[in-house]
Amino acid sequence: MKQTLLWKSVPMFCALLLSSCTIGLGTAVNVVKEGSLYYKINYQSDYGTVPESSVVSKGEQLTERELPELKARGLIFEGWYEGASLVNPGCVLCSDTTLTARWKNGDDAVYSVKYFFQNEEGNGYEYFPEFDSECSGEVFELTDYSPQIFTGFTSREVEQKTILPEGKTCLEIYNDRNIITLTLKLFDDEVIEVKGLYGSCVNIDAPEKKGYLFLEWNPLLPETFLCDSVYKSRWTKIVPCEFTVVQKEDINIEVLEADSSYSGIYVYAECSSGFDTYYWYVDGNYEEGNDTDVFYKYYSDLNDGIHTITVIAVDCDGETFSCTKDFETVYTGDMIK
Repeated sequence: MKQTLLWKSVPMFCALLLSSCTIGLGTAVNVVKEGSLYYKINYQSDYGTVPESSVVSKGEQLTERELPELKARGLIFEGWYEGASLVNPGCVLCSDTTLTARWKNGDDAVYSVKYFFQNEEGNGYEYFPEFDSECSGEVFELTDYSPQIFTGFTSREVEQKTILPEGKTCLEIYNDRNIITLTLKLFDDEVIEVKGLYGSCVNIDAPEKKGYLFLEWNPLLPETFLCDSVYKSRWTKIVPCEFTVVQKEDINIEVLEADSSYSGIYVYAECSSGFDTYYWYVDGNYEEGNDTDVFYKYYSDLNDGIHTITVIAVDCDGETFSCTKDFETVYTGDMIK
């Protein structure tokens, strides 16, 4: 019997499978079958840690090594599928294949929340990781999150999202600074409003009015915009102290306008020719004179109320005499006289 061998070149990982059968005397028919020694397995999954591709020998049964169990928070792994068919350990592949993980809803899934706050300039937002939080909800359902409340800020409407497994959902909460209004009361019921973003710096120039000197705001203005509030302006106005000296009509005492760099008043005494100021009292406090016919002193600490000025003068004959005058510093609307 004649035998004929037919050899064929094969690539790497391939083998030549040869079989012979006799059809008739002197005739040999050779059947050649070639192919890879292995099948390749690819994996697909939207969740969990997707395995790298693997290979299995032809005819070899699949094991848990080729069919690893995946985990994803919020989901339950149901197995590996080839199309609609579940692939279990013990199955034998007949070709390269792609296995797809199938899942079902499990426990609640977590999602993260991040907070962003508007900057003082109002032109951007800054992320504050210290306010990060983690919440949970039913997987593939919409979040139902209510943002935290922060003084001076108003959060924008929350864009609720679908809760994905494995914490893949993140809500971003944007907080806008509130607009704060400072109401400033001036003269003659004049009112101005100054607006600014919460927490931004307050920079307000001192108001001006002819014949008056601005003292301060009551209460004092804050350094930053904190809340809606009202402030009254305090001023000093010159009210001359005109009076007649009982003993002699040669001394005049008046309250003069303060210099713009100060917030108090000048008390001014002047004697006519031939008289010198000897000493004086303001509210009982002794002030030494200067032996001239003009004397004045600046006061920055006179409280609101009635004040008494007493001037002791001496004439050329050495005779002393005094005159006393009351003047008042009181609130009159938004003005101190």
